Amino acid sequence: LSSARRKSNNAKKLADINAIYKAIELYYNETGYYPNTSGGLDDYSGRYQLGTAGYNVLSRDNGFSNTPSGTVYMGFIPPPPASGSYGYHAYTDGNGQKRWNLRYGLQTGSAPDHHFAGPNGLDSSDHGDGSKH
Repeated sequence: LSSARRKSNNAKKLADINAIYKAIELYYNETGYYPNTSGGLDDYSGRYQLGTAGYNVLSRDNGFSNTPSGTVYMGFIPPPPASGSYGYHAYTDGNGQKRWNLRYGLQTGSAPDHHFAGPNGLDSSDHGDGSKH
């Protein structure tokens, strides 16, 4: 990709991630748990691939899904501008804290450079698997 296209794609991804981040935190502030955690229970079935068919809306009753129900926190989660999806995971850490992370890639060279967002903001060091940057 050209440098200009790479910068444009990265800016779009960061805008999308920021909007998803705000929607997740609003959901948590209103419900007390993170989306797709079955009322606060951890979902260890893997990452939800946001921005794909099936996980492109965030609503109170259905969490991340393709069918909104109740309050809608994000009416459309766009797919990343280049390809792929945004990988979302909610869990409880070893200290009993409710957490979430969102994996996304920014194009810095020929391969994507992976980043994570979480309750502490964008580029969080929290990978959700115990590892850190």
